[in-house]
Amino acid sequence: MVSLRSTFTAFLMLSALSSMAQGLDNPIPERLQFTGNVPAELLAKRSCVFYASSFTNDQLNTIQQSFQKSGIDAVAYFNTAMVFAGNDVISKMVEHLNKREISFIVLLSKNAENYSFTFTSFNGDDEFVNKGQPGWKVEDASL
Repeated sequence: MVSLRSTFTAFLMLSALSSMAQGLDNPIPERLQFTGNVPAELLAKRSCVFYASSFTNDQLNTIQQSFQKSGIDAVAYFNTAMVFAGNDVISKMVEHLNKREISFIVLLSKNAENYSFTFTSFNGDDEFVNKGQPGWKVEDASL
């Protein structure tokens, strides 16, 4: 027989997972207007990387080395699911990015065929980007 305590514990765990799943959506790409232009000053200012959970540490290290070689100053990496876990987390993240003087956000995602890199400027508020602002997207089958 299942106890009330076990049922309650299972309910709490499912509720927590449900709220975490709500934070997995990344609203940034849908706000961008993609162009073929590299953002101005991308190589001169700091960037923060938001990456999908599917990336391994080895892949992130490879990406960081590539950024360093190309002159992109990626100073912080955060799992996208963590960034969008809720309004309190978003507010603290924005505060942190502003303190670190972050100017650009880099979004990393992948699917079965491609790796995707999206670069855009950070607007300094809880929406991260303005609706319709330019974004530059690069996709390739390999890192």
